Amino acid sequence: MLNPKWLNTFETLAETSSFTQTAERLFMTQPGVSQHIKRLEAELGEVLIYREGKQFELTQAGMMLMAFVAEQKQQQNDFLVRLKADSPHQGSIRIACSGTMAMTLYPLLLAHQKLHPDLSIHLEAAPAERIRHYLMENLIDIGISTQRIDHPSILENPLGEEDLSIVVPVTANIKSNDYAGLIALGYINHPDGQHYADLVFTANFARNTVVWSQ
Repeated sequence: MLNPKWLNTFETLAETSSFTQTAERLFMTQPGVSQHIKRLEAELGEVLIYREGKQFELTQAGMMLMAFVAEQKQQQNDFLVRLKADSPHQGSIRIACSGTMAMTLYPLLLAHQKLHPDLSIHLEAAPAERIRHYLMENLIDIGISTQRIDHPSILENPLGEEDLSIVVPVTANIKSNDYAGLIALGYINHPDGQHYADLVFTANFARNTVVWSQ
């Protein structure tokens, strides 16, 4: 690996075309500048400059080295841009989840965004089928759903479990094991209502008694 100090001295010399100005800019002596160039030439095994009195010109090898230095700087700049773009505290993140989860997450995400002004968080409350569609079409970065997607292009991780309950009017006077009474009562529909109803009823009643319609 070429010594970065030598390369910096060579680049500055090529830019200023002056050993005196190079020494002043880099807070060096002129002999120190000459020493860096000689060491760089020895390392490369190539002559980098033609000296004519106090003037000099870059050789072909010198011009190639300048192009190399420019390429290295550009690669570094490109890397820094990518690094900044991939920062967890910068850029945009899109999340979709159920309405209940959205109400829980919203104040937490808002507080997090205040800590990181360069971060833009988009949160949408959506039913499971829409979350699936968003993920498949790459319209969101994270989807939190109560239903498995089970697709090879989607990475799924379990977050936890929640109790799922049936809430009935206090005047209904329906016992927890009164399946017929619950069916007769009906329910307030929801885009994921069928899925939730299936989970509750199959977990609490014999499978051959579960009949559910909207």
